[in-house]
Amino acid sequence: MSDEAELYLQRAENELVAAQMLFNVSSNPTLQKEQFKLEKDFTFYSIVIGHSYYSIFYAAKAILIKNCHKQTKNQHKNPSTMPHSSSKT
Repeated sequence: MSDEAELYLQRAENELVAAQMLFNVSSNPTLQKEQFKLEKDFTFYSIVIGHSYYSIFYAAKAILIKNCHKQTKNQHKNPSTMPHSSSKT
């Protein structure tokens, strides 16, 4: 696997772990009060959703990097890859 794909997989795992931790804190009022000294019950579910989304995003990006061929830097200049125009000037 490429270094870039591996980096994205690590980021995906980090986001997933963060989401799991925040979910556990949101689901456990005792943990909130004793460990984090929060005076009232909080939920962080919207943040959990965001971290989960980014976990999926980074994992998908790693898969695409691993499985897809990157375009060469000058491929856009190659006439064979350009659409042909039917209009005449």
